[in-house]
Amino acid sequence: MRALLVGALALASCASPGPGPYPETLYQAGFDAAIAEAVAARCPAYALNTAARDAYIAQTQQALREDGVSEAQLEAWAQLLPTLRLELDLADYLDARGIVVDEPRTFCAAGAAEIAAGTNVGRLLRQV
Repeated sequence: MRALLVGALALASCASPGPGPYPETLYQAGFDAAIAEAVAARCPAYALNTAARDAYIAQTQQALREDGVSEAQLEAWAQLLPTLRLELDLADYLDARGIVVDEPRTFCAAGAAEIAAGTNVGRLLRQV
């Protein structure tokens, strides 16, 4: 069922008028930022490194500009974030890491693992 929903969303996004298909790099940067924000909000040991987040998003947008993406396209994509995909990917992320929403220690463990692995999410967190 979930694959059917994701497939339908992908087809709908390709067929609809607008700025074009949502760039994977922009989606990934937004997803990474959302995960880091969730960890920081639920684990008292970590805070969101907003300067790193802003730089990561800005670098992603700049790379898209260099590939010919206009400011109008970037602004349109900002309004068209694929929220269904984001929700499904977030659920997968939580499940894969054993994160329980009501247990901050599970968010702390995920944050520590992201930092140790040197992931984009880990680079967006800082210890408090």
